[in-house]
Amino acid sequence: MIRVVALVSVVSAVFLACPPPPPPPPDAGVDAGGANPDPIEACAGGCADNQICDADGGLRGTPRTCVDACGGCDAGQCRRNTSTGAFSCLVPVNTCNGAACAGGQQACVGNQCSCLVSARSTQDTCQSEGQWCRGKDCTNPKRYEECKPGTAAACPTGEACVPLFGTNGEIAVCLKDCNAGANLCDVGEQCFGPIRTFPSSKVCFPDGLLNDCSQNVPQDGGFSDAGAPLPTDGGFAQMSDGGFILKTVPVGNTCLTRSAAGVITDNAGTGRGNCTYAAFKVWRFGFFPIETCLPPGTGVVGDKCTRDFTAGTQATRCGTGLECAYTGGISDAGVEEGVCLKACNANPSKPGFTSQPACAAGDSCVNLYRYTDPNDNAVLGVCMKDCNVFSPTSATCPALGSIPTSCVPASADGQLSLSLNGAGICVPQQGRVANAGERCTDTDAFRGSSCGNGQICSSSTLTDPPSCTPVCDLTCNPTDGGMAPARCMNQPNARCAAGKSCRRASSTAGAAVGFCL
Repeated sequence: MIRVVALVSVVSAVFLACPPPPPPPPDAGVDAGGANPDPIEACAGGCADNQICDADGGLRGTPRTCVDACGGCDAGQCRRNTSTGAFSCLVPVNTCNGAACAGGQQACVGNQCSCLVSARSTQDTCQSEGQWCRGKDCTNPKRYEECKPGTAAACPTGEACVPLFGTNGEIAVCLKDCNAGANLCDVGEQCFGPIRTFPSSKVCFPDGLLNDCSQNVPQDGGFSDAGAPLPTDGGFAQMSDGGFILKTVPVGNTCLTRSAAGVITDNAGTGRGNCTYAAFKVWRFGFFPIETCLPPGTGVVGDKCTRDFTAGTQATRCGTGLECAYTGGISDAGVEEGVCLKACNANPSKPGFTSQPACAAGDSCVNLYRYTDPNDNAVLGVCMKDCNVFSPTSATCPALGSIPTSCVPASADGQLSLSLNGAGICVPQQGRVANAGERCTDTDAFRGSSCGNGQICSSSTLTDPPSCTPVCDLTCNPTDGGMAPARCMNQPNARCAAGKSCRRASSTAGAAVGFCL
């Protein structure tokens, strides 16, 4: 796609008036008879965490519509059990184990007051405090996260709570203040302002709010508006209106990097940068990605990384064509760590069209953010090796550089947290890995495996803390007195350890994966 990019961006018209379509609001929660979430036609962008996609229209009458998964809660919030997939109404608590819970901590998990987080943010229980749920506690917003101006839940030091999105700037996010100079901005950001909704300051914007991801690639000939031949390298043909012709590219591709002043810094070619997401988080919309070109570091596949783009962090940033997947957990210093993996397009391929960039044979493109592109074009993913917990040849995953990986029976597209036949992906392990039966830190496998090979970090109930649960093959443990298949004699993860039974983990007919409980 060729797009004419004007030199002057009318920023307020672009991102103040054009937020993404909102997902439905959550149940009213503590009020009896609270309103159900509004339906989303065509399940556009995926359903909210308390909804399911009514594919055939049997629940609502209209096919492909997101509907309330609980059918309405008389009290509490509709929540999904990560182990069974079942939905139920979870009633908020005020005390836990005799202790009073803080504002936003509406659940009692493992006898501890806990907040509740949603992948789409629409049910983050810390919203009432102007904060975000991390672990069990409500914490203040970070950069690119929604905030509430004038409240005690302040943005990080040196950042401002800026009214940015919405028709009248009613949605504010934390952005770095650059009144004292553009050199305060991180690499990949630009100092801009003042803006209509925040005229008293200049703030650092991700480059993607001002410029498209683009490449400097050969054109097919032709002429500019001024009648001059287009150059062979593309990208730098000046038009009569003062703009330039650039070939825009979707996420997962390489792109042209820019200086803090917005000037392209790459030579002819496809660019050194990585077209990725500047991930805004807002309570009403959830995950709000802005495609942006970030300059590369020196990290290679398998290197540890962070998404710190301050000056001098090249060694901890990933190189061209790679994405820092946050799979390492939280370090002792409180920094979220990841690993460099090959970037890919996780949008589902269509007949006659393969999503590009693609992964190598034997790898799958993992939909890292569980995001659905409303334009059905591109979704940022990373390549992870395929595995199967029941396969003699692929049940054990190789290390990724110095980082061990675990075979987790989850689908790469993010649709199934537990596969039906044992197929899965080799997920880099977090810094701390629990043993079977021990408490684990993260039930989302895409955030790194906090358990060993062939285990799932899961909770049997909504109120129990998650623990590492080994999987087993239900067909190797028949309950009707029949004989197990001969392959079960040598199959990995076929049966459970002594004292444990292989129990069904899914109600889906034909599912082979069970839990050792």
